[in-house]
Amino acid sequence: MSRESAIAKTRLIFRDYGESFNDEFVSDGSKLFYDLSQTNVDADTLAVAVAGVAVTTGFTLDDRNGTLTFDVAPDQGDTISVSGIGGLFTLDQDMGAFVDIAFELHAKGRNPALTWGDPEADPPVPSTVSPVEEYAIALLAIREALWAEIAEHAHQVDVTTPEGMHIPGGQQFTQLMAMLDRVEAHYRELAAVLNVGPWAIEMFTLRRVSRTTNRLVPVYVPQEFDDHSTPVRVYPPINPGF
Repeated sequence: MSRESAIAKTRLIFRDYGESFNDEFVSDGSKLFYDLSQTNVDADTLAVAVAGVAVTTGFTLDDRNGTLTFDVAPDQGDTISVSGIGGLFTLDQDMGAFVDIAFELHAKGRNPALTWGDPEADPPVPSTVSPVEEYAIALLAIREALWAEIAEHAHQVDVTTPEGMHIPGGQQFTQLMAMLDRVEAHYRELAAVLNVGPWAIEMFTLRRVSRTTNRLVPVYVPQEFDDHSTPVRVYPPINPGF
């Protein structure tokens, strides 16, 4: 399993495959700024042509907001053709950031540590993430993506006009919150079965301080009753109590 496959699986579950667009504009000889019909544009898929000639320089793409700005305005009457693919909800780098956050949360405290595989390395680096855990990480990444969507829609409010028209601006916020609860519940259910993630059950060796010496009471490796070998002392890390 790799980080890229986790991003692809997250997009699959999130149903964010992206949408293709093909826009055409006619230059007036002075306009530099053009709004595309799609936001969250994948820059690798962008194709721009001016008067039928493909161009790769002389413009700047705002991929998040879906805008194209030319350094110099095309000649008046020239047709500007722009095509590509835009994400429905997030940019690919944003989804990658959500997967990274989910991976750090999911793998916190694991021993041995979880690592993504890198099949293109020389030699290839094997992954310690199983397909089942990759699915769990994808669910946790969707939770982080939903939080971002919720933050955006939290600014919308319901509007009621004197004419009796009602616009439920906060309905998307409510729906996203309900979806987030379902996704998190699904992740917790799966993580509980596998005993992984932030809510995994952990076992600790409890230590106490002697009331007479103010020193930690020694801890030894457990032994069978009939094992008469010398006890082995354990030195677990000391928790500062912060």
